[in-house]
Amino acid sequence: VHVARDITNEKQLREQLFHSEKLSSVGKLVAGIAHELNNPLMGILGFSQILMDMPGDKKLDDVKDKLKKIYQESLRTARIVQNLLTFARSQKTEREFTDINDIIRRTLDLKEYSLGANKIKTAFELAPNLPNTMADPYQLQQVFINIINNAEDAMTDYNKSGRLEIKTRKNRNKILITFKDDGPGIPKNILKKVFDPFFTTKEVGKGTGLGLSITHGIVTEHGGAIDITVPEAGGALVTIELPIIEKEQWTELKKAIDIETALTSEEKQTGKKILVVDDEITIREALTEFLTRAGFDVTAAGTGKEGAELIEKNGFSLVIADIKLPDINGMELYDIAVNKSPALKESVIIITGAVLNPEIKNFVERTKCPLVLKPFTMTSLLKVIRDMPLK
Repeated sequence: VHVARDITNEKQLREQLFHSEKLSSVGKLVAGIAHELNNPLMGILGFSQILMDMPGDKKLDDVKDKLKKIYQESLRTARIVQNLLTFARSQKTEREFTDINDIIRRTLDLKEYSLGANKIKTAFELAPNLPNTMADPYQLQQVFINIINNAEDAMTDYNKSGRLEIKTRKNRNKILITFKDDGPGIPKNILKKVFDPFFTTKEVGKGTGLGLSITHGIVTEHGGAIDITVPEAGGALVTIELPIIEKEQWTELKKAIDIETALTSEEKQTGKKILVVDDEITIREALTEFLTRAGFDVTAAGTGKEGAELIEKNGFSLVIADIKLPDINGMELYDIAVNKSPALKESVIIITGAVLNPEIKNFVERTKCPLVLKPFTMTSLLKVIRDMPLK
């Protein structure tokens, strides 16, 4: 006798629970991240004002120094926003070769303000050259946020401050990750229930009771194990084991090329016409100036209709279009562009600062257009362009 069971609904329910718990975490992160954004934005506004008020005879080195600070603060702001968007996106479960240390760093970036505001110091020892594992990075980030949130709440309620130690190391064929706090610990009679669904010791409205249950489920599905113990010295120790999964030929990420190298005369493009379509004038101006310096012949448009008219009149080698435009959107513009000029089928780059919804994902899968998420550096965009077969 063979018995079969359709687990489709079960898997969908698990994904819905995971996303529900993730949204709860996003709400907790937003207040802290707003503060984290305000700090670098203050630096950008301040140094911009200084530059605008500078007399014309000011030394070039002084101007460059201020511009460098603006650029660094902009990158910091971009990283914070990108981390939050990446975490908040609704994703299907997809596994890839994952750097655990990198996920921990990104998680701590998201939690930096909240932990600091609650006087919780973090110390971490992340093993260099830690092997990769095959995992869904978004789910693992949820695991780490759940654990850190619990430690933060416990220490804050216990003594209004605390210390959180995070360590990673290789242990035979496993990756070992530990989180140790100096909170009140967990009573033995409660310890065996912490992974039960809907079990919580928090006040009504402060916890769903799903955090550790979902955490346990994610770790188990990744072929790992999670355990919580109470050390003699006090506090709580969470230990996660994940399998090491090697890849025979691991493709290393290419280092971002330096702007000066990117713009050397040997690599400059000549005669290639690019159309930039974005309703934000600052973005249009920045892209136009940078790509012109790179040797391209650049035309800019502020609306989709204007872009469509220019495509009909001119022979562009490449179109760079934002998705959100005031009239026809970037996806509609792509279809118009390809209809008017079939040669553009593989020569459109879509840029966006929006959260990726199913419509955008389906469009990218259908067209194979490169998708560049805002905020991005000019150098990274230039690399995407140079990897395309421009005609």
